Amino acid sequence: MKEELKEYFSFSKSQSRGIILLSILCLVFIGIYYSLDFWVFPPKQEENNNEEIEKILSSIYVDTSGYKKEYKPQKLSPFNFNPNTLTEAGFVKLGLRPKLAKTILNYRNKGGKFYKKEDFKKIWGLHENEYKQLAPYIAIPKQKSTYAKSNYKSKSNYSNSEKVERNLNIEINSATAEQLIELNGIAEKLASNILKYKKMLGGFYSVNQIKEVYGVRPETFERIKKHLKCNPSSVVKININEATLYEMKAHPYLRKDDWALAITKFRKTQDYEIKALEDLKNIEGMTDAIYNKLVPYLRLK
Repeated sequence: MKEELKEYFSFSKSQSRGIILLSILCLVFIGIYYSLDFWVFPPKQEENNNEEIEKILSSIYVDTSGYKKEYKPQKLSPFNFNPNTLTEAGFVKLGLRPKLAKTILNYRNKGGKFYKKEDFKKIWGLHENEYKQLAPYIAIPKQKSTYAKSNYKSKSNYSNSEKVERNLNIEINSATAEQLIELNGIAEKLASNILKYKKMLGGFYSVNQIKEVYGVRPETFERIKKHLKCNPSSVVKININEATLYEMKAHPYLRKDDWALAITKFRKTQDYEIKALEDLKNIEGMTDAIYNKLVPYLRLK
């Protein structure tokens, strides 16, 4: 038995050295582990200086108590003006805030109109004091109208009259923004849209084209069309035998559904010379309605 135990616990010279070295390493690591608190010190915490902190905070403190100030009425620089036609710059010149001037213009651009000076008072953001300063200078011209007597009498024994609106007779290809603004329902922005669209087309050949202008509602067109007329002689036409694809695409009608490209390809099949405008009807997809819409803006030479 002793011999067997001696066999298990007997080591060679090299094994004994290894065991001794391993034991020494274990003791070293155990010693290091338990001595860490003596070798590694926590960062020294300085005492808080409350006075110093308060001084720093006071230097970066921003007083916001005055950010919300009650509105103090300012003195305006009024002059006689018509709120239905005055420009945004004009309202600012009166002394109104730029944001308020934009509010007034947005109201007009959406079809709003001032029929009497008291209507101006309803503008959102306009203060009572401002209105009182401007009221004596608001000048809204009375709409000119004629009256026709009716064939019946009212209960008060006075004859009623029916308003007959004056025909403005505006030629749309030569009309100015000021003339268009006279139309009921056409404000400054809408008048600008009409003039821009006319320029893009090269002129109108029909009063009905006004319906295509962005912002013109059907009811607005029905109200103003009797005041409009059109002289198509000033319409700018495109030479389809010489114009480039880029030049033709600049026109709204030719850009839509890529008719500019279709005409360019068709011109190539005609040896780059289209003999008659009616030949365009041979283009695939070209209907009479589309042809009649395009042809007023096209020429061969």
